This record gives sequence, C-alpha cells and structure tokens, in this order.
Amino acid sequence: MIVAAGLFDILIGVFHLTFEPLFGWRSDLARLRPVNAGIMRALNLCLTWLFLFLGWMLMTRADEIATTGLGRTLLLGLAILWWSRLIEQPVFFGTRRASIAFGLVVLAGALLHTIPLVG
Repeated sequence: MIVAAGLFDILIGVFHLTFEPLFGWRSDLARLRPVNAGIMRALNLCLTWLFLFLGWMLMTRADEIATTGLGRTLLLGLAILWWSRLIEQPVFFGTRRASIAFGLVVLAGALLHTIPLVG
C-alpha cells in the first residue's frame, strides 16, 4: 500500500507538470503582476519536485516508512495533506462534475496514505 501511495504521489507530481498548458496559465498568469505569476509558477514547481521526491521515497523505502517512527510520522503528514486537500476541493473548486471526479482522485490518495497507518 505504501508503494501504491508513492506511485500516486509521483503521478500527482507529473500532473503538476501539465498545469501551465492544461489550465491556460500562460494567458491567465500574464494578467497578474509578475511577482504573483512567479509565485504561482515557483510554488507549482516546488510542489512538483516534492511530490516526485516523496513518491520516490515511499516507493523505495516502504519498509522503513512502515516500521520507523519517522516513517510513520511522514506517512501521517501525507495522509493529513490529502484529507485536507479533499476538504478544500469543494470549497475552492465547487461541486461541478470535474471537481467531484478530481475529489475522488484525492480521496484515493487520502486512503492510500491512511490505510498503512491503521491497517
């Protein structure tokens, strides 16, 4: 399950690499002050790197993550992140069909990171 959670995080990281073309950031961010556009791009790149790194770590160090205090704390933090993201989904993106569909993806991430803690 921890390896699956890692794969999920890697896929989310790859998804973040598509944000600029997928969400039309080039034109949307051009309307922002340069500093705010830069913040959006920098935060997205940092999240991308973080998801890729955490995913790699979960996939390659699953035994250590499952059996050490530090590893379980990391997993708890990631579970909290995904449960928080699930709560944020309707708040920031409404309840349109696409938002609900992505909410289900986020729910899968929350479960993948939680089940190893309680199972």
